[in-house]
Amino acid sequence: MMMLEKIIVTASEAKRIPSEKMGTMLMIESENISSEKRLFKFRFLKYLLLLVVIYTSGNPAFSSMLGGFATSVTYVFGFAFLCFCVTRPSHIHNATFLLLGIFIVQEIWHLFMGVPVISCIGVVVRLGLAFMTCVILNKDFFRIYIQLMVWLTALSLLMWIPYSFSLFSMELVYNYFGGGTPYTILHTFHSVNERNSGIFWEPGAFSGYLNLAIAFLLILIIQERKIKKYSFRLLLLILGVITTFSTTGYCTLLCLGSGILYILFLRKHFVLSILPMTILIGVGYYVFQQDFMYAKILHEFEVAAAQSYNWEITRYGSLLHDISLWMKHPIIGSGSNYESIETGLSELKQGMGNGFSDFLLKSGGIGMIIFLYSLCRLFIEQSGNQIGGLLLALAIIIQLQGEVYLSMPLYCCLIFLPWFIPKVGEVSKLTQSNMKSS
Repeated sequence: MMMLEKIIVTASEAKRIPSEKMGTMLMIESENISSEKRLFKFRFLKYLLLLVVIYTSGNPAFSSMLGGFATSVTYVFGFAFLCFCVTRPSHIHNATFLLLGIFIVQEIWHLFMGVPVISCIGVVVRLGLAFMTCVILNKDFFRIYIQLMVWLTALSLLMWIPYSFSLFSMELVYNYFGGGTPYTILHTFHSVNERNSGIFWEPGAFSGYLNLAIAFLLILIIQERKIKKYSFRLLLLILGVITTFSTTGYCTLLCLGSGILYILFLRKHFVLSILPMTILIGVGYYVFQQDFMYAKILHEFEVAAAQSYNWEITRYGSLLHDISLWMKHPIIGSGSNYESIETGLSELKQGMGNGFSDFLLKSGGIGMIIFLYSLCRLFIEQSGNQIGGLLLALAIIIQLQGEVYLSMPLYCCLIFLPWFIPKVGEVSKLTQSNMKSS
Protein backbone atom coordinates (compact mmCIF):
# COMPACT_ATOMS: atom_id res chain seq x y z
CA MET A 1 0.00 0.00 0.00
CA MET A 2 1.36 3.44 -0.95
CA MET A 3 2.35 5.77 1.83
CA LEU A 4 0.27 8.96 1.82
CA GLU A 5 2.24 12.20 1.44
CA LYS A 6 0.92 15.21 3.34
CA ILE A 7 0.85 18.37 1.29
CA ILE A 8 1.81 21.38 3.36
CA VAL A 9 1.38 24.71 1.62
CA THR A 10 2.36 27.96 3.29
CA ALA A 11 0.57 31.23 2.62
CA SER A 12 3.41 32.57 0.49
CA GLU A 13 3.65 29.37 -1.51
CA ALA A 14 -0.09 29.36 -2.05
CA LYS A 15 0.15 32.70 -3.85
CA ARG A 16 2.69 31.27 -6.28
CA ILE A 17 0.59 28.13 -7.03
CA PRO A 18 -2.12 28.62 -9.65
CA SER A 19 -5.61 27.99 -8.37
CA GLU A 20 -6.15 25.15 -10.88
CA LYS A 21 -3.03 23.27 -9.69
CA MET A 22 -3.94 23.93 -6.08
CA GLY A 23 -7.37 22.42 -6.63
CA THR A 24 -5.85 19.40 -8.37
CA MET A 25 -3.41 18.80 -5.49
CA LEU A 26 -6.20 18.99 -2.93
CA MET A 27 -8.33 16.59 -4.97
CA ILE A 28 -5.46 14.08 -5.10
CA GLU A 29 -4.95 14.34 -1.36
CA SER A 30 -8.68 13.88 -0.78
CA GLU A 31 -8.72 10.82 -3.05
CA ASN A 32 -5.74 9.32 -1.20
CA ILE A 33 -7.44 9.79 2.18
CA SER A 34 -10.68 8.23 0.94
CA SER A 35 -8.68 5.38 -0.60
CA GLU A 36 -6.95 4.76 2.75
CA LYS A 37 -10.30 4.69 4.56
CA ARG A 38 -11.69 2.29 1.99
CA LEU A 39 -8.70 -0.05 2.44
CA PHE A 40 -9.17 0.05 6.22
CA LYS A 41 -12.84 -0.89 5.82
CA PHE A 42 -11.91 -3.74 3.48
CA ARG A 43 -9.33 -5.04 5.94
CA PHE A 44 -11.84 -4.86 8.79
CA LEU A 45 -14.31 -6.84 6.66
CA LYS A 46 -11.66 -9.48 6.01
CA TYR A 47 -10.98 -9.91 9.73
CA LEU A 48 -14.69 -10.04 10.53
CA LEU A 49 -15.46 -12.53 7.76
CA LEU A 50 -12.72 -14.97 8.74
CA LEU A 51 -13.67 -14.64 12.41
CA VAL A 52 -17.29 -15.66 11.75
CA VAL A 53 -16.06 -18.49 9.48
CA ILE A 54 -13.92 -19.76 12.39
CA TYR A 55 -16.85 -19.48 14.79
CA THR A 56 -19.16 -21.27 12.34
CA SER A 57 -16.56 -24.00 11.94
CA GLY A 58 -16.20 -24.77 15.60
CA ASN A 59 -18.21 -22.85 18.18
CA PRO A 60 -21.43 -24.69 19.17
CA ALA A 61 -22.90 -21.65 20.95
CA PHE A 62 -22.55 -19.49 17.82
CA SER A 63 -24.19 -22.13 15.62
CA SER A 64 -26.94 -22.66 18.19
CA MET A 65 -27.71 -18.92 18.31
CA LEU A 66 -28.24 -18.94 14.53
CA GLY A 67 -30.43 -22.04 14.55
CA GLY A 68 -27.91 -24.85 14.12
CA PHE A 69 -24.78 -25.59 12.10
CA ALA A 70 -26.44 -25.73 8.66
CA THR A 71 -28.35 -22.51 9.25
CA SER A 72 -25.29 -20.69 10.60
CA VAL A 73 -23.27 -21.68 7.52
CA THR A 74 -26.07 -20.34 5.32
CA TYR A 75 -26.14 -17.01 7.17
CA VAL A 76 -22.36 -16.67 6.99
CA PHE A 77 -22.51 -17.57 3.30
CA GLY A 78 -24.87 -14.64 2.80
CA PHE A 79 -22.53 -12.36 4.76
CA ALA A 80 -19.58 -13.53 2.67
CA PHE A 81 -21.55 -12.76 -0.50
CA LEU A 82 -22.18 -9.21 0.76
CA CYS A 83 -18.45 -8.84 1.49
CA PHE A 84 -17.74 -10.14 -2.01
CA CYS A 85 -20.02 -7.47 -3.51
CA VAL A 86 -18.46 -4.72 -1.39
CA THR A 87 -14.80 -5.61 -2.01
CA ARG A 88 -15.35 -6.59 -5.66
CA PRO A 89 -12.17 -8.67 -6.06
CA SER A 90 -10.78 -8.36 -9.57
CA HIS A 91 -8.59 -11.45 -9.98
CA ILE A 92 -10.03 -14.93 -9.55
CA HIS A 93 -8.08 -17.85 -11.01
CA ASN A 94 -10.05 -19.93 -13.49
CA ALA A 95 -8.80 -23.15 -11.87
CA THR A 96 -10.74 -22.38 -8.69
CA PHE A 97 -14.00 -22.18 -10.67
CA LEU A 98 -13.12 -25.55 -12.18
CA LEU A 99 -12.52 -27.09 -8.73
CA LEU A 100 -15.77 -25.69 -7.38
CA GLY A 101 -17.58 -26.91 -10.50
CA ILE A 102 -16.24 -30.46 -10.04
CA PHE A 103 -17.63 -30.62 -6.50
CA ILE A 104 -20.99 -29.20 -7.65
CA VAL A 105 -21.26 -31.84 -10.40
CA GLN A 106 -20.30 -34.46 -7.83
CA GLU A 107 -23.16 -33.39 -5.54
CA ILE A 108 -25.59 -33.50 -8.47
CA TRP A 109 -24.45 -37.09 -9.05
CA HIS A 110 -25.03 -37.82 -5.35
CA LEU A 111 -28.63 -36.66 -5.79
CA PHE A 112 -29.21 -39.45 -8.30
CA MET A 113 -27.67 -41.87 -5.77
CA GLY A 114 -30.41 -41.01 -3.28
CA VAL A 115 -28.59 -38.51 -1.07
CA PRO A 116 -31.12 -35.94 0.28
CA VAL A 117 -31.24 -32.61 -1.54
CA ILE A 118 -30.59 -30.63 1.65
CA SER A 119 -27.36 -32.58 2.26
CA CYS A 120 -26.06 -31.87 -1.24
CA ILE A 121 -26.97 -28.18 -0.98
CA GLY A 122 -25.17 -28.05 2.37
CA VAL A 123 -21.93 -29.30 0.82
CA VAL A 124 -22.14 -26.77 -2.02
CA VAL A 125 -22.85 -23.91 0.40
CA ARG A 126 -19.88 -24.88 2.62
CA LEU A 127 -17.54 -25.04 -0.36
CA GLY A 128 -18.98 -21.80 -1.75
CA LEU A 129 -18.33 -20.10 1.58
CA ALA A 130 -14.74 -21.40 1.61
CA PHE A 131 -14.26 -20.25 -2.00
CA MET A 132 -15.54 -16.69 -1.34
CA THR A 133 -13.46 -16.46 1.85
CA CYS A 134 -10.32 -17.27 -0.13
CA VAL A 135 -11.28 -14.81 -2.88
CA ILE A 136 -11.91 -11.96 -0.42
CA LEU A 137 -8.92 -12.52 1.88
CA ASN A 138 -6.60 -13.50 -0.96
CA LYS A 139 -2.91 -13.16 0.00
CA ASP A 140 -3.87 -11.87 3.47
CA PHE A 141 -5.37 -15.21 4.52
CA PHE A 142 -2.30 -16.51 6.37
CA ARG A 143 -1.63 -13.36 8.39
CA ILE A 144 -5.26 -12.68 9.32
CA TYR A 145 -5.90 -16.28 10.34
CA ILE A 146 -2.74 -16.37 12.46
CA GLN A 147 -3.64 -13.11 14.21
CA LEU A 148 -7.20 -14.23 14.93
CA MET A 149 -6.00 -17.55 16.36
CA VAL A 150 -3.44 -15.73 18.52
CA TRP A 151 -6.25 -13.60 19.98
CA LEU A 152 -8.48 -16.63 20.48
CA THR A 153 -5.61 -18.52 22.15
CA ALA A 154 -4.96 -15.65 24.55
CA LEU A 155 -8.67 -15.55 25.35
CA SER A 156 -8.76 -19.31 25.92
CA LEU A 157 -5.85 -19.16 28.36
CA LEU A 158 -7.49 -16.31 30.29
CA MET A 159 -10.61 -18.45 30.65
CA TRP A 160 -8.98 -21.86 31.08
CA ILE A 161 -6.22 -21.13 33.62
CA PRO A 162 -8.46 -19.93 36.48
CA TYR A 163 -11.10 -22.50 35.55
CA SER A 164 -8.62 -25.39 35.54
CA PHE A 165 -7.41 -24.41 39.02
CA SER A 166 -11.02 -24.25 40.26
CA LEU A 167 -10.87 -20.54 40.98
CA PHE A 168 -14.52 -20.21 39.98
CA SER A 169 -17.53 -22.52 39.82
CA MET A 170 -18.26 -24.35 36.59
CA GLU A 171 -22.00 -24.22 37.27
CA LEU A 172 -21.80 -20.46 37.74
CA VAL A 173 -20.15 -20.10 34.35
CA TYR A 174 -22.73 -22.38 32.72
CA ASN A 175 -25.66 -20.41 34.06
CA TYR A 176 -24.18 -16.94 33.52
CA PHE A 177 -22.58 -17.34 30.09
CA GLY A 178 -24.11 -20.43 28.53
CA GLY A 179 -27.61 -20.61 29.93
CA GLY A 180 -26.93 -23.94 31.60
CA THR A 181 -24.69 -25.42 28.87
CA PRO A 182 -20.88 -25.61 28.77
CA TYR A 183 -20.81 -23.98 25.33
CA THR A 184 -20.42 -20.19 25.27
CA ILE A 185 -19.23 -17.61 22.76
CA LEU A 186 -16.10 -16.99 24.84
CA HIS A 187 -15.12 -20.51 25.88
CA THR A 188 -16.25 -24.13 26.09
CA PHE A 189 -16.25 -25.31 29.71
CA HIS A 190 -16.15 -29.10 29.80
CA SER A 191 -16.41 -31.06 33.03
CA VAL A 192 -12.90 -32.39 32.38
CA ASN A 193 -11.32 -29.05 33.19
CA GLU A 194 -7.70 -30.15 32.72
CA ARG A 195 -8.03 -29.68 28.96
CA ASN A 196 -8.43 -26.42 27.06
CA SER A 197 -11.18 -26.36 24.41
CA GLY A 198 -11.01 -22.67 23.56
CA ILE A 199 -14.16 -21.62 21.72
CA PHE A 200 -14.40 -25.02 20.00
CA TRP A 201 -16.59 -28.03 20.73
CA GLU A 202 -13.78 -30.04 22.36
CA PRO A 203 -10.01 -29.80 23.07
CA GLY A 204 -8.98 -31.98 20.14
CA ALA A 205 -10.85 -29.70 17.72
CA PHE A 206 -9.10 -26.65 19.19
CA SER A 207 -5.71 -28.28 18.56
CA GLY A 208 -6.59 -28.71 14.88
CA TYR A 209 -7.22 -25.02 14.32
CA LEU A 210 -4.15 -24.08 16.38
CA ASN A 211 -1.86 -26.39 14.43
CA LEU A 212 -3.15 -24.98 11.15
CA ALA A 213 -2.22 -21.49 12.40
CA ILE A 214 1.21 -22.80 13.45
CA ALA A 215 1.74 -24.29 9.99
CA PHE A 216 0.92 -20.94 8.37
CA LEU A 217 3.17 -19.13 10.85
CA LEU A 218 6.07 -21.48 10.07
CA ILE A 219 5.58 -20.60 6.40
CA LEU A 220 6.02 -16.89 7.22
CA ILE A 221 9.14 -17.70 9.27
CA ILE A 222 10.57 -19.70 6.35
CA GLN A 223 9.81 -16.93 3.86
CA GLU A 224 11.10 -14.02 5.93
CA ARG A 225 13.79 -15.86 7.95
CA LYS A 226 12.75 -13.87 11.01
CA ILE A 227 12.13 -16.22 13.92
CA LYS A 228 12.36 -13.46 16.55
CA LYS A 229 9.65 -11.43 14.84
CA TYR A 230 7.13 -14.25 15.21
CA SER A 231 8.53 -15.99 18.31
CA PHE A 232 5.88 -14.71 20.76
CA ARG A 233 2.97 -15.69 18.53
CA LEU A 234 4.55 -19.09 17.85
CA LEU A 235 5.12 -19.82 21.55
CA LEU A 236 1.58 -18.73 22.43
CA LEU A 237 0.04 -21.01 19.78
CA ILE A 238 2.25 -23.93 20.89
CA LEU A 239 1.19 -23.31 24.50
CA GLY A 240 -2.40 -23.45 23.31
CA VAL A 241 -1.82 -26.87 21.73
CA ILE A 242 -0.08 -28.13 24.88
CA THR A 243 -3.07 -27.17 27.05
CA THR A 244 -5.44 -29.23 24.86
CA PHE A 245 -3.66 -32.49 25.79
CA SER A 246 -4.79 -33.80 22.42
CA THR A 247 -3.15 -36.99 21.13
CA THR A 248 -3.59 -36.02 17.48
CA GLY A 249 -2.65 -32.42 18.23
CA TYR A 250 0.66 -33.43 19.79
CA CYS A 251 1.53 -35.79 16.93
CA THR A 252 0.78 -33.01 14.44
CA LEU A 253 2.90 -30.52 16.37
CA LEU A 254 5.89 -32.89 16.33
CA CYS A 255 5.49 -33.35 12.56
CA LEU A 256 5.36 -29.58 12.07
CA GLY A 257 8.55 -29.33 14.11
CA SER A 258 10.22 -31.88 11.83
CA GLY A 259 9.18 -29.89 8.76
CA ILE A 260 10.54 -26.55 9.96
CA LEU A 261 13.71 -28.24 11.24
CA TYR A 262 14.39 -29.80 7.85
CA ILE A 263 13.74 -26.59 5.89
CA LEU A 264 15.76 -24.24 8.12
CA PHE A 265 18.64 -26.49 9.18
CA LEU A 266 18.84 -30.10 8.10
CA ARG A 267 19.10 -29.74 4.31
CA LYS A 268 21.85 -27.08 4.48
CA HIS A 269 23.43 -27.07 7.94
CA PHE A 270 23.45 -30.61 9.30
CA VAL A 271 25.82 -29.80 12.15
CA LEU A 272 23.64 -26.92 13.35
CA SER A 273 20.61 -29.19 13.23
CA ILE A 274 22.03 -31.79 15.64
CA LEU A 275 20.99 -29.94 18.81
CA PRO A 276 17.42 -29.00 17.77
CA MET A 277 16.96 -32.48 16.25
CA THR A 278 18.07 -34.10 19.52
CA ILE A 279 15.69 -31.87 21.49
CA LEU A 280 12.80 -32.72 19.15
CA ILE A 281 13.47 -36.47 19.44
CA GLY A 282 13.76 -36.19 23.23
CA VAL A 283 10.52 -34.23 23.52
CA GLY A 284 8.79 -36.66 21.19
CA TYR A 285 9.94 -39.65 23.24
CA TYR A 286 8.80 -38.03 26.49
CA VAL A 287 5.41 -37.07 25.07
CA PHE A 288 4.72 -40.55 23.73
CA GLN A 289 5.29 -42.01 27.19
CA GLN A 290 2.26 -40.12 28.51
CA ASP A 291 -0.99 -42.02 29.11
CA PHE A 292 -2.98 -39.99 26.59
CA MET A 293 -0.45 -40.78 23.84
CA TYR A 294 1.02 -44.28 23.54
CA ALA A 295 -1.49 -46.02 25.82
CA LYS A 296 -4.45 -44.33 24.14
CA ILE A 297 -3.22 -45.11 20.63
CA LEU A 298 -2.57 -48.75 21.58
CA HIS A 299 -6.03 -49.01 23.16
CA GLU A 300 -7.74 -47.67 20.02
CA PHE A 301 -5.91 -50.22 17.88
CA GLU A 302 -7.03 -53.00 20.22
CA VAL A 303 -10.66 -51.81 20.23
CA ALA A 304 -10.71 -51.61 16.42
CA ALA A 305 -9.11 -55.05 16.05
CA ALA A 306 -11.65 -56.62 18.42
CA GLN A 307 -14.52 -54.55 16.93
CA SER A 308 -15.79 -53.77 20.42
CA TYR A 309 -18.82 -51.57 21.12
CA ASN A 310 -18.72 -48.33 19.07
CA TRP A 311 -15.36 -49.33 17.61
CA GLU A 312 -16.21 -47.40 14.44
CA ILE A 313 -16.01 -44.02 16.22
CA THR A 314 -12.37 -44.50 17.24
CA ARG A 315 -9.71 -42.95 15.02
CA TYR A 316 -8.34 -46.22 13.65
CA GLY A 317 -11.68 -48.03 13.73
CA SER A 318 -13.32 -45.20 11.82
CA LEU A 319 -10.56 -45.37 9.22
CA LEU A 320 -11.20 -49.08 8.63
CA HIS A 321 -14.96 -48.65 8.69
CA ASP A 322 -14.99 -45.69 6.28
CA ILE A 323 -12.67 -47.39 3.82
CA SER A 324 -14.89 -50.49 3.75
CA LEU A 325 -17.87 -48.26 2.87
CA TRP A 326 -15.83 -46.16 0.43
CA MET A 327 -15.12 -49.26 -1.66
CA LYS A 328 -18.78 -49.25 -2.72
CA HIS A 329 -18.34 -45.88 -4.50
CA PRO A 330 -14.56 -45.33 -4.74
CA ILE A 331 -14.55 -42.67 -7.47
CA ILE A 332 -17.50 -40.37 -6.80
CA GLY A 333 -17.98 -41.05 -3.09
CA SER A 334 -21.14 -41.78 -1.15
CA GLY A 335 -22.25 -38.25 -0.33
CA SER A 336 -22.56 -36.38 2.93
CA ASN A 337 -25.46 -38.31 4.45
CA TYR A 338 -24.55 -41.57 6.16
CA GLU A 339 -28.13 -42.87 6.19
CA SER A 340 -28.01 -43.01 2.40
CA ILE A 341 -25.03 -45.34 2.63
CA GLU A 342 -25.89 -47.80 5.34
CA THR A 343 -29.05 -47.99 7.45
CA GLY A 344 -28.77 -48.54 11.14
CA LEU A 345 -25.38 -46.86 11.51
CA SER A 346 -24.98 -45.34 14.95
CA GLU A 347 -25.86 -41.64 15.08
CA LEU A 348 -22.80 -41.23 17.26
CA LYS A 349 -20.66 -41.84 14.17
CA GLN A 350 -21.84 -38.61 12.60
CA GLY A 351 -19.44 -35.76 13.40
CA MET A 352 -16.92 -38.07 15.04
CA GLY A 353 -14.18 -40.44 14.01
CA ASN A 354 -11.48 -40.00 11.40
CA GLY A 355 -11.73 -36.78 9.37
CA PHE A 356 -9.42 -38.01 6.61
CA SER A 357 -11.33 -41.20 5.83
CA ASP A 358 -14.64 -39.39 6.39
CA PHE A 359 -13.82 -37.01 3.53
CA LEU A 360 -12.66 -39.93 1.37
CA LEU A 361 -15.96 -41.70 2.02
CA LYS A 362 -18.09 -38.65 1.23
CA SER A 363 -16.14 -37.16 -1.69
CA GLY A 364 -14.55 -40.27 -3.16
CA GLY A 365 -11.23 -40.58 -4.93
CA ILE A 366 -11.89 -37.46 -7.02
CA GLY A 367 -12.44 -35.21 -4.02
CA MET A 368 -9.48 -36.68 -2.10
CA ILE A 369 -7.08 -36.27 -5.04
CA ILE A 370 -8.13 -32.62 -5.41
CA PHE A 371 -7.67 -31.98 -1.70
CA LEU A 372 -4.26 -33.69 -1.46
CA TYR A 373 -3.02 -31.93 -4.59
CA SER A 374 -4.12 -28.52 -3.24
CA LEU A 375 -2.66 -29.20 0.21
CA CYS A 376 0.73 -30.36 -1.07
CA ARG A 377 0.90 -27.59 -3.66
CA LEU A 378 0.14 -24.96 -1.01
CA PHE A 379 2.91 -25.98 1.38
CA ILE A 380 5.52 -26.88 -1.25
CA GLU A 381 5.08 -23.55 -3.06
CA GLN A 382 4.97 -21.47 0.11
CA SER A 383 7.92 -23.18 1.81
CA GLY A 384 10.03 -23.27 -1.36
CA ASN A 385 11.12 -26.82 -0.51
CA GLN A 386 9.58 -30.06 -1.70
CA ILE A 387 10.45 -32.39 1.21
CA GLY A 388 9.86 -29.75 3.89
CA GLY A 389 6.56 -28.73 2.28
CA LEU A 390 5.44 -32.37 2.16
CA LEU A 391 6.26 -32.74 5.87
CA LEU A 392 4.05 -29.73 6.66
CA ALA A 393 1.28 -31.17 4.47
CA LEU A 394 1.70 -34.53 6.23
CA ALA A 395 1.19 -32.75 9.56
CA ILE A 396 -2.21 -31.50 8.40
CA ILE A 397 -3.12 -34.99 7.20
CA ILE A 398 -2.21 -36.35 10.65
CA GLN A 399 -4.41 -33.68 12.22
CA LEU A 400 -7.32 -34.81 10.04
CA GLN A 401 -7.21 -38.20 11.75
CA GLY A 402 -8.73 -36.57 14.83
CA GLU A 403 -11.86 -34.70 13.74
CA VAL A 404 -14.06 -34.22 10.68
CA TYR A 405 -12.47 -30.86 9.89
CA LEU A 406 -13.26 -31.06 6.17
CA SER A 407 -16.95 -30.89 7.01
CA MET A 408 -16.21 -27.36 8.27
CA PRO A 409 -15.88 -24.28 6.02
CA LEU A 410 -12.50 -23.19 7.42
CA TYR A 411 -10.62 -26.35 6.49
CA CYS A 412 -12.36 -26.41 3.09
CA CYS A 413 -10.43 -23.22 2.30
CA LEU A 414 -7.32 -25.40 1.88
CA ILE A 415 -8.84 -26.68 -1.38
CA PHE A 416 -8.73 -23.20 -2.97
CA LEU A 417 -5.91 -21.37 -1.14
CA PRO A 418 -2.96 -22.29 -3.44
CA TRP A 419 -4.45 -20.21 -6.25
CA PHE A 420 -4.83 -17.06 -4.14
CA ILE A 421 -1.52 -16.83 -2.26
CA PRO A 422 1.56 -15.88 -4.34
CA LYS A 423 4.43 -18.34 -4.51
CA VAL A 424 7.72 -17.72 -2.74
CA GLY A 425 9.59 -15.06 -4.71
CA GLU A 426 6.46 -13.69 -6.37
CA VAL A 427 5.52 -11.42 -3.46
CA SER A 428 8.44 -9.07 -4.07
CA LYS A 429 7.70 -9.06 -7.81
CA LEU A 430 4.08 -8.10 -7.14
CA THR A 431 5.21 -5.35 -4.78
CA GLN A 432 7.62 -3.94 -7.37
CA SER A 433 5.00 -4.03 -10.12
CA ASN A 434 2.51 -2.23 -7.88
CA MET A 435 5.10 0.47 -7.12
CA LYS A 436 5.80 0.93 -10.83
CA SER A 437 2.13 1.15 -11.73
CA SER A 438 1.53 3.72 -9.01
